[in-house]
Amino acid sequence: DPAAMNLKPKGLLLLSCAVSWAVAMAPAAESFLCAGDDILTVGDSITAQDAYQSMARQVLESLYPGSGLQLVNRGVGGMSADGGVQVLRGYLAEKKPAIATVMFGVNDTSWNASDEAAKVLAFTNSVGQCIALAKTNGLPLLLLRETHFSHGRTYGEWESGLNALLDKLQAAEALLAKEQDVPMIDIRRAYEAGLAEDR
Repeated sequence: DPAAMNLKPKGLLLLSCAVSWAVAMAPAAESFLCAGDDILTVGDSITAQDAYQSMARQVLESLYPGSGLQLVNRGVGGMSADGGVQVLRGYLAEKKPAIATVMFGVNDTSWNASDEAAKVLAFTNSVGQCIALAKTNGLPLLLLRETHFSHGRTYGEWESGLNALLDKLQAAEALLAKEQDVPMIDIRRAYEAGLAEDR
C-alpha cells in the first residue's frame, strides 16, 4: 500500500498529542470519558500502523491513570473514505465507543490527479455518511485532516499533482465539518510545520 508512509517522530508526536488533547477536552467542560471506554480510530494505512495511537495511549494514561481506556484501531491499508463508512457502521452495530476519529484523503485520490470533481463529490459523500452515522448514534466524532503526499523536503510533479487534488478534497471536508458542526484537527498543517522545523 503506497499510502503506508512512515511518519517521522516529530510528526507522530504532534499527531498523538493533537488527538489526545481533543479526546480529553471535547466536547464538554468536564471529561465524559469513563473507565474502560473505547476510543475508536478509523482510517487508512496511516491509522493502521498504530503509531500515533501508541503514543496517544501514553498521553491518555498520563491524563487518566489506571482508567483502562482502550484506543481501538480500525485502520485498513489502502482503504478510502467509503470503506470507512462500512467500518464505522459495523463497529457501531456491535458496540458504541465513547468517541471516534476518522482520517482519510490520500487513497481517495486513487493515486492520480484525474476526475477531480467526481472524487471530491465521492469523498464528501462518504465523510458525510460517517458524520450522519455518528449523529444518529449519539457518537462524538473528530475528523482528522490527513497528511500530504511525500514526507520529504521536495516534491516531484506527480506528488504535486496529487497534493493539489488532496487540497480540494480536504477543503470540501473542512466545509462539511463546519456546516455539520463537527470538530476537525488539522494534522496536515501540524505535520508540515514539523517538517519545516527540520529543514
